[in-house]
Amino acid sequence: MSSHRLAGLVAIGLLIAGTASALPAAAPAVGSNLLGVQLTDGMADLYGYSGSNLISAYDHSELGVGLQLWHFMTSDYAMAFSAGYGFFSETDQPGNNAPAGMPDFKYTQSSYSVRVGGDRVLNLGSATRIYLGPGVEYWSGKAKFDTGVASTTFETQDVTRLSLSSRLGAMMKLNENLSFSCQVGHKLGHATASDKGRKATWWPSSFDGACGLVFALGGH
Repeated sequence: MSSHRLAGLVAIGLLIAGTASALPAAAPAVGSNLLGVQLTDGMADLYGYSGSNLISAYDHSELGVGLQLWHFMTSDYAMAFSAGYGFFSETDQPGNNAPAGMPDFKYTQSSYSVRVGGDRVLNLGSATRIYLGPGVEYWSGKAKFDTGVASTTFETQDVTRLSLSSRLGAMMKLNENLSFSCQVGHKLGHATASDKGRKATWWPSSFDGACGLVFALGGH
């Protein structure tokens, strides 16, 4: 099971648990902040070479780490800011029939992203909080293909992607200042890449997920 599907199941479970609890919860104070530290799962949009004159897009999963800040404008609405770093690596080793001394093939990719949005926040029960809302994300990433031979090893230029993003998440209070959070989301964007005059543009769509800890910075 992929991590974003697992995050979705956890979020749904928290929603059900919160709905089942009839105890009222205190609303966040206006001007208060929450800080989230998360492990993330998403999709990178990259490119490879199609002959000597063209580049061609592909997508690949990525793991990552992220920070997220909620600033409450009202008791049930928060501006949401997030930033993340994504990565993936793969090593392929030659088989028994490969030429002697053949090096491993290594593939790596890295990215960073920034998102700005707004979340409607709903308190359910005494220990559960649901948040959902839209946002805009800027993402940039690249890949490296390391054959072990300098003349055939290469790194791509940066791909940039601007996306409309939506998400649904839940927080489960562990104590008054600490919560566990899980979320799932979807994004639809426009990606561009340019490499020595060769260009590619496309409209990627993908799902993502995140889970981690949320710290109250006041008025939790």
